[in-house]
Amino acid sequence: MEDGISKKEHWMVCKWRPLCAIVYLIICVWDFIIAPIAFAWIQYNIGGNTIAQWQPLTLMGAGLLHIAFGGILGVSAFTRGMEKRDNNYREYRNSRYRNDDRDYVDNYRGRYQHPYDEN
Repeated sequence: MEDGISKKEHWMVCKWRPLCAIVYLIICVWDFIIAPIAFAWIQYNIGGNTIAQWQPLTLMGAGLLHIAFGGILGVSAFTRGMEKRDNNYREYRNSRYRNDDRDYVDNYRGRYQHPYDEN
């Protein structure tokens, strides 16, 4: 927000987390479900039996792809949760409901205490 004018974010800025999760899901479904079945089906139809077993491509290199995606998705989910928590708290503190109830100010401690807040 610049000079009080809200600027609409690009769709990729706010949708990169779900997009990253969908890409990871597609990779996992391909590597662990579709490719092994297709590999066995092709072997059976061409040679009459299955000779080799599918080796998941994403587990080569000690599964670094899964570690990287797990780190990216885990940290981004945690930081997004913190962002949402902070935004909800900020909206709650600045809401009209709280600002209109100024008669609940605790004068002894000089702090604002709403009747629904926990002591």
